[in-house]
Amino acid sequence: MLETLEHEGYVVRRAEPPSYAPTGRALLLSAGYDEPNWIGGIAEPMLNKFRQQIQWPSDVAVLDEESMVIAHTTRIGGSLLFYRPPGFRFPVLGTSMGRAYLAFCEPAEQERIAARLALSPEPWNDLARNPANSPRCCARSGKPDSQ
Repeated sequence: MLETLEHEGYVVRRAEPPSYAPTGRALLLSAGYDEPNWIGGIAEPMLNKFRQQIQWPSDVAVLDEESMVIAHTTRIGGSLLFYRPPGFRFPVLGTSMGRAYLAFCEPAEQERIAARLALSPEPWNDLARNPANSPRCCARSGKPDSQ
């Protein structure tokens, strides 16, 4: 049963410690639980204070298997600002926020994410399909690139 759930994207197998964990897709099965919204609610006061201090908008996003999802933003729609509302999905390897997320993951987690992204035909996932051309945070060889 777990293999089927993993294949369908509802759980992910973790190496350390050996276990299975639900993915964001499992939230589709729930009655109203929305992890990004919950995280956004926790982050909102801190982001609002941060915006007041630096006078610049910020976003908090979470990984949902093959995409990042905006949990909260302090952006306000306008002609010079790209507004990404909570729930907005964007590619991990095609954005600075997604790459920053990967850069701070443990190597085993980077490997797992890169393997998942390599299965997607989207052009921004070419880095995951061609590890030799990938920056360190996306390479699956476990060795730093020579650049």
